[in-house]
Parts: sequence; C-alpha cells; structure tokens
Amino acid sequence: TIVDEITLMCGEYKAAIQQIKAAEGIETMNGHLYRIWYYTPTAAGDWIAHAQYGLILDAPEFQELLRMLKKKCWFDF
Repeated sequence: TIVDEITLMCGEYKAAIQQIKAAEGIETMNGHLYRIWYYTPTAAGDWIAHAQYGLILDAPEFQELLRMLKKKCWFDF
C-alpha cells in the first residue's frame, strides 16, 4: 500500500518518492519503506525508470540519490 507519493518533474528529470507500508513482501522495523523512482531521459525522448529502496532516509546511498535529485531538480522535502 502506497501511503504517500511526491512526484517531481523538472526539465529533463522527474522523480517520485513513495512511502510504502508492508509492501511487496518487505517488512521493516517501523513498518515503513521508502522508495524513490527516478527517470532519466533517452536520446529518443523516452524515459528509463530506476528504483532505489531505502529503509531509512538517512542511509548514505539514499541520501546521495536525494542530493543528486535536489541538485538537478531544485526541490526539497
């Protein structure tokens, strides 16, 4: 069950962050899992979707992805 999602579009980049409860067979300590979908453009004008999961938002690799998206998209959350 997706309980919250923020979709971001900015120029050549778009992304969505989702907060998921007990979804897709993944259990977490606090019952929440965060997933960021981010999309990169192709030369043909299509989008390639990528997903990254983070059990906690301060996980280093998750923060790195957030930094990249913030730098490209100028958003904050």
